[in-house]
Amino acid sequence: MRNLLIVLSLASLAACATPRTNGTTTAHPFSWLAGNWVGKGLGGDVQETWLPARGKSMVGVFRLTENDEVTFYELITIDNEANGAVMRLKHFHANLHGWEEKNEVETWPATILGKHSVRFGPVDYTLVGDDALNVVVRIEGQPEPMKLEFRRVSVAQQRRRLQQRR
Repeated sequence: MRNLLIVLSLASLAACATPRTNGTTTAHPFSWLAGNWVGKGLGGDVQETWLPARGKSMVGVFRLTENDEVTFYELITIDNEANGAVMRLKHFHANLHGWEEKNEVETWPATILGKHSVRFGPVDYTLVGDDALNVVVRIEGQPEPMKLEFRRVSVAQQRRRLQQRR
């Protein structure tokens, strides 16, 4: 009887630990991007945060700050579509006025470069180990691509880092 209770208890714990998808979460080819990434670049502090995939979509946000002032934001999605993954991106000034026209959005199909490396138009993402993300951005008219090096941080780590700066 005691062994049966132990088995039932373990089975209950396993059932509670098993994520329930209810059909809303699917494996996403770029789930390795999910997390909070921070680094230096573009003359300031850069942060890019990717939410875990829901359905066929991932959502990310990018922020550049210089001297603790926001310079610009990006809102980014990666959607799995019939013909492959597509990134859509919009830029916003610090006051949330868009760079692109109201109904315009940057759109790039994915080109797989490796297991944890992908190109979306002018942007390459490469996961290095578990906690480093290299992003290379090629801007038209610029002779050299911009290289951003991010490291994965938890929300608690980010909060401590901000408190130390004050």
